[in-house]
Amino acid sequence: MALAKQYYSDRGGNVAMMYSIILPALLGLTALASDGIRLMSAQSKLSGVVDNAALAGAFAAENQRQNRVKITREFLAANADEVLPAQINPNYKLKFDDNAQELFLEVTADIDLFFGGLFGMDETPVRASSVTSYATSEIDPVTLAFALDVSGSMDWASSTGEKKIEVLKDATALLFDAVEEGSKRPDLLKEAIRTGMSAYNTEVVSVENMSWGWHHLENSVDNLIADGGTNSSPALLNSYNQILEDRDFRKANDPDFDQSTLNEYVLFMTDGDNNQPEWDAASAQVCWDMRQDGIEIYSVAFTAPEKGQLLLWNCASWDNPNEDSNPSANNGNGNGSDPSKCMNNGSKGKGKALGHCKGNGDEKSKYYFDADDAQSFKAAFVDIGYEISKSEIRIKR
Repeated sequence: MALAKQYYSDRGGNVAMMYSIILPALLGLTALASDGIRLMSAQSKLSGVVDNAALAGAFAAENQRQNRVKITREFLAANADEVLPAQINPNYKLKFDDNAQELFLEVTADIDLFFGGLFGMDETPVRASSVTSYATSEIDPVTLAFALDVSGSMDWASSTGEKKIEVLKDATALLFDAVEEGSKRPDLLKEAIRTGMSAYNTEVVSVENMSWGWHHLENSVDNLIADGGTNSSPALLNSYNQILEDRDFRKANDPDFDQSTLNEYVLFMTDGDNNQPEWDAASAQVCWDMRQDGIEIYSVAFTAPEKGQLLLWNCASWDNPNEDSNPSANNGNGNGSDPSKCMNNGSKGKGKALGHCKGNGDEKSKYYFDADDAQSFKAAFVDIGYEISKSEIRIKR
């Protein structure tokens, strides 16, 4: 108490001078602490928004690849209020590295300082970044059945001098090379894809049952020989049955099997036309049934005559499934119940109605290929392989 009275009665000015020094310092520290808390809060909020935006972008990289940048940006914009009072700077860094399968996102936000002006700093940026992998962890299942023409004309020479049957063998190998190259996880793909084959002339002459991967099928294709006439309907029906049986196999062997994720394809090719008009009608009907059952059909004409082209065009899936209709009503262009009628129009059912029923073929550009030579035939198989690989990738988190 005596000491306090001594300071109180002191008139030398030392105490006042000390307070004049200490008080501003205390106020400055308090101001810095207040702004520091605001900065840490803004930093934490920004990090959360950036991490979630990166996850949204990574998911889009596999599911909506063409819109992945837009989706990431829209997510940031929609969640900008989460970092208030900080304001996100629109000039952020966003990069998708498809080689590393990583998304890099770095965002800054500017925040006003309550007391920073005392030190010549009215605002300061906070920064957050994220590197997020979008490597595929699971692949949707794929089933692929081949209906391959091995009639006698496939023993004829192609444009390169090579026999057509040999071109077919090379094209099949190239298709699987494209499927594997287009897949981001070939190791997982081989555990998700099952393939089978039905080779035909006037009947099914060689069958490769559905099995995992595709090497078993390549070996069977290598052993094909060309002989006989042409009837595609039994091979198409066998391909259909292979896919239906494969559905049952997957259900029985995978308790987590979800058919809605299953991608099913048939590749149908011929270099000629069926020997009987009723075989065209039967083939067209099987193709119609498969398409209605959700199976996508790729068809490839290998220097085929007009009637063979018409059947293949008639069998191929549509780019827009809503436009898929039975060509029976309205002279072959309506929604009837018999898809074979278009095949029987024209001069004695010999395909003279090709232009009438087929139109310009633009609607089926993704699924129908008219190969005039060996090179374009192989290119068609490669294109189909890449198209199949696009549909088998999906992220699961």
